[in-house]
Amino acid sequence: MVTFRKAKIDDLMLYFDWANDSMVRQQSFNSTPIELDTHKAWFDSKLNDPNCLMLMFMNQSKENIGQVIFHKSTDKSAIIGVSIEKQYRGKGYAGKAMSSACNYFRGENQHYRIDAYIKVENSNSIKAFESAGFIFVEKLMYQGINSVRYSKF
Repeated sequence: MVTFRKAKIDDLMLYFDWANDSMVRQQSFNSTPIELDTHKAWFDSKLNDPNCLMLMFMNQSKENIGQVIFHKSTDKSAIIGVSIEKQYRGKGYAGKAMSSACNYFRGENQHYRIDAYIKVENSNSIKAFESAGFIFVEKLMYQGINSVRYSKF
């Protein structure tokens, strides 16, 4: 079982640590480590952006296990991102977190398509998105990198 809440300013350093995890950087479209000042400005702007929803996920023991973020890219589509704390990867949390997050997001944005852009070689993320009900749409170059787009309609 997973539960969630909206992210808050107190989560800044946890998000920073997760964002700079070596595996997260490797699978990100920009793999350069993130500086703290850059992260602070980004985090604050996202918390206050009405087109962004950041959710913190916890397991049954109330331990923080990861985050899901939505960015509305148009008036009918949003891009989803997810990261899971390294000790909880491979345990099915990503799919459960994304399913819960999408249901919550859709409660306020009923007719949105949710898109995930994933590096072609990131088979673990592809499996997690498929387990959350996302469907393969296309192979493409995304931010100059061979990628796939999965969507939830």
